[in-house]
Amino acid sequence: MTIKVAYYPGCEAKTVNEAADEATRSVCERLGVELVELKDAGCCGSMDMRIASPDVAQVLSGRILALAEATGAYKLFTICNTCAFNLVDAASRYNKSEKERQTLNKVLSETGRAYKGTVDVITLPWLLIRLVGYAGVRDALRKNISGLKIAPFYGCHMTRPKTHYGFENPMKPTSIDILIREFLDGETVDYPSKALCCGFHTLLTEERVSYLSIGRVLKNAVDNGADCVVTPCTQCVVALDVYQGEAVKEVKGQFEIPVLHLSQLVGLAIGIPKEELGLKKHIVSPMKALKLK
Repeated sequence: MTIKVAYYPGCEAKTVNEAADEATRSVCERLGVELVELKDAGCCGSMDMRIASPDVAQVLSGRILALAEATGAYKLFTICNTCAFNLVDAASRYNKSEKERQTLNKVLSETGRAYKGTVDVITLPWLLIRLVGYAGVRDALRKNISGLKIAPFYGCHMTRPKTHYGFENPMKPTSIDILIREFLDGETVDYPSKALCCGFHTLLTEERVSYLSIGRVLKNAVDNGADCVVTPCTQCVVALDVYQGEAVKEVKGQFEIPVLHLSQLVGLAIGIPKEELGLKKHIVSPMKALKLK
């Protein structure tokens, strides 16, 4: 049985983190998930627009919800936690209030669109656990990853605020740990920083603060024995991988640790060739840690 979901990769997956998008498409195809990518979806508003003009940001996300609804899928899947946050926030507003939908639809009507309030927003852990399910993932397993010590990194936007999500404890999340240990037979490392902010959204305004955030998360993972960090967020991958060199210097460390998108790890476990997973596109190469050539 094919699972159909609307797919919104987000801006990072279309620019600096194409590897996550490539891996996600390969994983979904292997697991029987049909991705209906939204055409001309635009940006969700990110954090910049939320700060500068919150109402405009809400309408941008509302437009994406309307595009997803028009596909008939009613599940909107994204691989960026910030996109998930903005879209869930918009859905919590437009799905519940007819008055809010009328305000949105007045704007959308200028382009012949409307939103009825039927879309649920999901990220990769939710897709794998709730839609594909344990049996679906287990049946696809092809490779043993049990020798790898993995530090799950949740970040902040996938679980908070708790009023928008009902999936897990916002400060003590467990979904990625469950996926790795129970679904993939892998080993996870527990460390205090796994649900903190990656620092991505302060890179343009407070660079040193971002480097400290990134460095502390990575050092915490390394100090607890991790071989790699795994996250379901494209922006977290960019922050933790691309800016790792500067961040390590900022915390006066001497280490290097690969950072993977969750789709890449799942792809390896279900036997997808590394060439389809974008593993050679990382700044910190994961090939040695993953014992790949």
